[in-house]
Amino acid sequence: MHFIPLLCANLYIMKKVFIQVIKEFWIQFVISIFWGLFRIEWTFSQQDSIINFIGNFGAAFFLTSWFLGQILRIKKQQKIESHFEVLTTHLQNLIIDLKTTSKNIIDNVTGGESFLYMVIGSISKDNEFGQITFIHQGENPVYDVSVEYLDLNVPKGPNGDFVRNRLSIGTQPPKTASSGPTIKLDKSKGMSFSVFFTTRSGLVNQGINMKFENERWHQACQVSNFDKVLMVKIPDDFPENDDKQIKMWKKTKAEELSA
Repeated sequence: MHFIPLLCANLYIMKKVFIQVIKEFWIQFVISIFWGLFRIEWTFSQQDSIINFIGNFGAAFFLTSWFLGQILRIKKQQKIESHFEVLTTHLQNLIIDLKTTSKNIIDNVTGGESFLYMVIGSISKDNEFGQITFIHQGENPVYDVSVEYLDLNVPKGPNGDFVRNRLSIGTQPPKTASSGPTIKLDKSKGMSFSVFFTTRSGLVNQGINMKFENERWHQACQVSNFDKVLMVKIPDDFPENDDKQIKMWKKTKAEELSA
């Protein structure tokens, strides 16, 4: 009883093979028939004519099979190469997506290229007091932020060091700002701070320069991470007055714009 299903399965396979053979060789078969009839020598005896036909048919069938086989092989090879190109493109896009996703994850954990910078805001009506404010710049949170700033206009201490002011900010989300202490402003001297941010992603240094002119305060700043300049902000109306630091910042900004 087990023989019948096995036989049916074999017959089905043979049928598929037979149909595939017909699909693969019917063109060669027809061409070879016509070529064999065209090249037959009718002056021969019947037996010789058959032998002549078989020889012509065989040669034609072999050559046409080989020729069409080469065409099919080239066609399949081109199809495979096309599939490989598509697969390669998909793999390259996948690698790019993976790199982008990995970078986004790492940036979200470490803070990436986001940073904080200091400005002096909420300046009093008499222009003698202002409030330190820390502004977030970038797309990711900045983690574990601590700040140390030096007032370069204040005389150095007995050990020859500037007075260091320290603050702990913690985590700063994107598009936010946090307030620091209120400081006294000196209209005659202006203000020059050197600010150091320590974050999970590394160190950031900022220089901030303020000058009082035309009954209002002007401020400019430059932010860097010791490898590259991250930001330069110098208003067009900032009073330069041969300030070497401002000239250097303007030169840096011009180089960035021309790059």
